[in-house]
Amino acid sequence: TTGGASWDTAGYLNAFSLSPFNDQVLFSTENGILNKTTDGGLNKQVVDTISANGYRTDFLFYDKDSNYIYRTGFYYNQGSVYKFLVSDKSGDAYSWQEKYSSPLPLYVSVDYTIAGSVYLAAGKIIYSSTDFGYTFSPLRTLDRNITGIYKKPGFSKLYASTDNAIYEIDGSAISIIKQIPIDKEIFRFDPLDIGNKWVYHISSPTLYNLDKEVVKDTLLANNKLFKQIRMIYSDSLSKNISFTYERIDSLTGDVYSWGADSTEYIIDNLNHNPGDTIFASRYFRTGSTFFDSLKTVSLLGKQFETRVYSTGDPFIGYDYYLSKNMGVSHIRHNAEVALIITTLKGAVIKGIVYGDTSTVVGITDKNPVRLNKFTLSQNYPNPFNPSTKIRYSIAYRGNVTLKIYDIIGKEISVLVNSIKEPGNYEINFNASGFASGIYFYELRSAGNMLTKKMILIK
Repeated sequence: TTGGASWDTAGYLNAFSLSPFNDQVLFSTENGILNKTTDGGLNKQVVDTISANGYRTDFLFYDKDSNYIYRTGFYYNQGSVYKFLVSDKSGDAYSWQEKYSSPLPLYVSVDYTIAGSVYLAAGKIIYSSTDFGYTFSPLRTLDRNITGIYKKPGFSKLYASTDNAIYEIDGSAISIIKQIPIDKEIFRFDPLDIGNKWVYHISSPTLYNLDKEVVKDTLLANNKLFKQIRMIYSDSLSKNISFTYERIDSLTGDVYSWGADSTEYIIDNLNHNPGDTIFASRYFRTGSTFFDSLKTVSLLGKQFETRVYSTGDPFIGYDYYLSKNMGVSHIRHNAEVALIITTLKGAVIKGIVYGDTSTVVGITDKNPVRLNKFTLSQNYPNPFNPSTKIRYSIAYRGNVTLKIYDIIGKEISVLVNSIKEPGNYEINFNASGFASGIYFYELRSAGNMLTKKMILIK
């Protein structure tokens, strides 16, 4: 009471929170039990006897309506769960009610200018409540686990942090306002250096090999430098050569591929942690990929730190590995009617040979290259109204997709998505429900891709 010139002992308590409405009201914990004092610490009373096992939150959240206080806690003795609790009587005894629980850590923020306005984050999802935390509605989903949130009082902006970035969320708009620099080690999980080569053995259930090599740098139409990757599918009778294009953004860790509509699209992101969801897919033009776990696997006689991913559903999805210093080392494709396994047989990475690279180093062409086995013909008629025929050929048994895209690259129709035997095919495309304009049709099979343009005139 002397401005700090002298001090008297008010009481002995492990105080951690002071009420913004009354400086005589403090909360404390002893052995995880919550206590409250209303006389500055002279006396205290137990207000919650449920022990949070010593992991109670370091602070409470006070609503504009002084009757309401919020808190979170970790309850080991109740199944190792995190709980969100609400008191509607200023934190008094027997007033705390559990309103939300999760196996994941909970983060809370309150808009102190609006009574009843509470924000809660668990995992990748941010929830909001307008009724003092009694009910919550999903507000926003991020692609990785959230480590904190803050609602700016009196403004529409909400801030959320993850392990490497801070996001500003304003209605439907979201932007990164701060990002921790990327650990350069992540790029070693997808080494796209020129000269790197891989040999894969594929069973689908027919057997064939895939020889993959980063050939050169190529500047594409968007003025970005891509790696040209040569893909050679071969069996005892023939070979099929095609090219794909990929690049990795050094600032974000995004991995891009070049699409049939002459635009790039994200297929992966290397700057994620286990448990995160990547809103991209290496094997589908749209979709998401789950970063399942990080483990050590035995590969080509050595141990490699490996990322395990899964994408799609259990019936037509992919599981794949990215091994450090090696790249894609395993693919398990659950196709509609067959299981396709791709196994790394050998590789040459920065001049170092791993495993069996006999089909990469010193290839002898015992059989002629047959490039026409995988073909996509120009649709006929073209221009057309309202229907046209599309012919294509495939060289190997496997999953085939034939999709239609509009001029901005949006997928508008899937004509084929199934297992096909080698051979020639024809399919009719009816565009009765589409507007006049330019469209693209894209054929994918066994890692190959072809695209052509067609014109609908009504």
